[in-house]
Amino acid sequence: MPLTFPLTPEPARAFAVGWIAAWNDHDLAAILHHYAPEIVLTSPVAVRVTGNASVTGIDALGRYFARGLELFPHLRFTLLDVFTGYATIVLVYTNQSGTRTAEWMQFNEAGQVTHVTAQYSA
Repeated sequence: MPLTFPLTPEPARAFAVGWIAAWNDHDLAAILHHYAPEIVLTSPVAVRVTGNASVTGIDALGRYFARGLELFPHLRFTLLDVFTGYATIVLVYTNQSGTRTAEWMQFNEAGQVTHVTAQYSA
C-alpha cells in the first residue's frame, strides 16, 4: 500500500494490524509482502539464529523468518501500541511468552519496510 509522509495514525495502525495478522497466521508470503527487496533487519535474535546482527535482502529475510517460525511454532503477537514518525513507525507488541518487543521500521513510498531494528524487554 503506497504511503504518504509524514505518516498519520490511520495508515500506520492499518499496517500494524496487517503485519500482526500475517505473523499470527504464520503466513511467510504475507509477512514478506511487508518488506522491500533491499530490507535490512537488525536484531539481537538474529545473532542467535544466524550468527549475525543484521539480515540483509528479502531472500535472507525469508530464510530467517522461516527458521523463526520453525523454532517457535506457537508464535503469536498481540499489538500494544503504534508510534508514528515521518517515514517510520514503532510497533510495540508482546509475544506468546509475554516478552515485550518494540520494532522501529522505516518505509519507502511504496509502503514497504526498508529498515527495521528490534528491541526486547529485559
